[in-house]
Amino acid sequence: METGTTHFMLVRLEVVQTGGSGDGDEHLYLWIDPEDVSSPEALGAPDATWSGNMIWTYWYVSSVLITGGGAVSSGNRIDEIMVGKTLADIVSLGYAIDLPATVRTDPATSVTTASATLNGELEDEASGNVSVRVYWGDTNGGSIPGNWANTNIWAAPQTTGTTYAHPVSGLDSDTMYFYRFSASNEAGEAWTDATETLLTGEVGVEATVDTSNENDDGTDPLVFTFSRPAGATDGALRVNYSLGGTAVEGEDFNRTPDTDYIIIPDGSETAMLEVAPIDKDIIHTGNRSVIVTIEAGAYLIDSAKDEATGTIIDDDPQDVAPVVATWDVTNVTATSALLRGDIEDIGSEAPDVYVFWGTVNGGDSKTVWAATNKWAAPRAAEPHSHAATGLQSDSIYYYRFAGSNSGGFAWAPQTAVFSTGPVSVEVAKNADELTGSAGEFVISRPAATAGMDLTVYYTLGGTAVEDVNYEPLARSVLIPAGQQSVTIEVQPKADTVAENKTVTLSIAPGHYPAHSTLGDATLTIIDSGASIGITVSNSKQTANLTNVGPNDWRFWNSGGSSPLAPTDEKTGGTLISDLTISEGAVAGGQVSGVNHDLSWTDGTVNPAGSSSTSLSWTTVGRSITFTTRVNHHYPSTVRIYAALWQNAVRLSASLPGAAAIENTQSSGGTLSILWTIECQAASPGDQLTVTIENIGGGSAERTQFQAVAIDFGPVPGGTIFLLR
Repeated sequence: METGTTHFMLVRLEVVQTGGSGDGDEHLYLWIDPEDVSSPEALGAPDATWSGNMIWTYWYVSSVLITGGGAVSSGNRIDEIMVGKTLADIVSLGYAIDLPATVRTDPATSVTTASATLNGELEDEASGNVSVRVYWGDTNGGSIPGNWANTNIWAAPQTTGTTYAHPVSGLDSDTMYFYRFSASNEAGEAWTDATETLLTGEVGVEATVDTSNENDDGTDPLVFTFSRPAGATDGALRVNYSLGGTAVEGEDFNRTPDTDYIIIPDGSETAMLEVAPIDKDIIHTGNRSVIVTIEAGAYLIDSAKDEATGTIIDDDPQDVAPVVATWDVTNVTATSALLRGDIEDIGSEAPDVYVFWGTVNGGDSKTVWAATNKWAAPRAAEPHSHAATGLQSDSIYYYRFAGSNSGGFAWAPQTAVFSTGPVSVEVAKNADELTGSAGEFVISRPAATAGMDLTVYYTLGGTAVEDVNYEPLARSVLIPAGQQSVTIEVQPKADTVAENKTVTLSIAPGHYPAHSTLGDATLTIIDSGASIGITVSNSKQTANLTNVGPNDWRFWNSGGSSPLAPTDEKTGGTLISDLTISEGAVAGGQVSGVNHDLSWTDGTVNPAGSSSTSLSWTTVGRSITFTTRVNHHYPSTVRIYAALWQNAVRLSASLPGAAAIENTQSSGGTLSILWTIECQAASPGDQLTVTIENIGGGSAERTQFQAVAIDFGPVPGGTIFLLR
């Protein structure tokens, strides 16, 4: 037994004294009583009683360590030997310790109306020299040999692992019999933990409640009753059984008890097994059976009652419509979209599946919807998708899924909506770290699609770090119905790094197409304390140069079919007008609204061969210089497009208060160059000066300038000046 964390058992110590005085040869025996001790106090104080030349006393043992004791008659050595000692300690003192053997009683076999075989096993012979006994009778003798009517002995020595099968005959029919094994050695007789039973009569099973409705969900279960003869109810009897039928345990039913045997209690003629149905679905899939079959055991089986069947009635309706859902749309463009839905349950039979769509919400009326796609039966319970094409741009579309079978026509509970109008983003203003003024992105949609709530999703990039340089943003924004645009504020956060930073917002996929050219925008978090400076970078690609007249070369994009002609990416308009080339100088009028200064010096033009002669050189040492104002609050970007034909050029750039830079590019064949100059002025009015010099190095030594773009801050596409 267990009290707290200490395990107690009752032991008896026997010291045999040959001389009777305690001074002669002594043998100590350790006896373990199988009876649990409820607590140490239950035994009272240790006692001692002389009987001839033997002394007896009782001790408590925790595991194998002896922890208790008490005074006994003087002249013996029990206290000093035993208290605080382990079994190994005792053996080392020269005392012989005899432990009882362990034996097991197994179920009886070969049971008839007058005979049976009693089975057991010697599990551990312990101290050896073991004899084994089996006791039996029609009453339970417990652990007292004299209370048993019959005994069989297997004489010593018996060995560990030996199994015993003792046939008994002359038994009375329809009678409960008891039997139990024991093993004896020098430590005494040890009994098995329990007495086994057998029945020389028949057991049977019947379905006393043989039907149960599935929708009862276990409240009115099937009942299987196991029985034995009315005159043989002394002692409990274990009856083994197995389950069969079309019903599946855990899916169609649960059982109580959930073991593969039933115990008919002592004094009872019957015991019951309950099988509770599980209501697992909403459609009619048919009735299911549960079959209980008695298996062999320590009894006979009634051949007329060896098996019983119960039925779980499927009381769901036999004709059930499918269950359908409408999912989110994907792959939306100005003229197409992927409409998605799902058959969650086919119902009583595999259905037809439909998706309806149009610019008018047809609800649950098939005739109102403008377009339909049908997947003919039988369709499985799985996702379905349809690519709708030929849609009208800048429109609101609705769509809804449905399914149909013998149970009826079922609509998905939800109608989905999407827009074929593109969603764009622009920068309304930059953020200022010094003043704390927020930057603003404006997300817009066409006016024709403003009749619906529209959630727009976006991603963020740029050199600024979210939650470090600006307050976190939600990654989505709602444009309410009736509203064409919405503003997202970028609230700057002060830091100790004196530099401008950028935030790029890109439209992410949703129930709309992203704008082809305005799908992202970049604003600047201006740091007025940022250091001035100037950097230059370049990108290259193979160019196509075509001679369209004497000394007249036009720059073509690689793989393109027309001369490069940059325009304002925001408006699509031309950015310079009335460009002329006269007396070796370049002149032209700026388009209204372009407010940047641009001047040219020392421009040399080849003799005109046609009215579209380009600005180009063939003479080494020639150069062209231009200047432009640079903002001192935030960075400016200057982009220069040029084409080289077997030539080399050197770009130099300078800005007051910043170190000048140079960049040389060359080409053995044809090459287009895009120089990008990033700069920020130290004070208002500072001019960036750029010089490009022809340094030769090739047979043609030709350089042609196609365009210059000046971009102050976040103007989409910059301002581009053409040199034609």
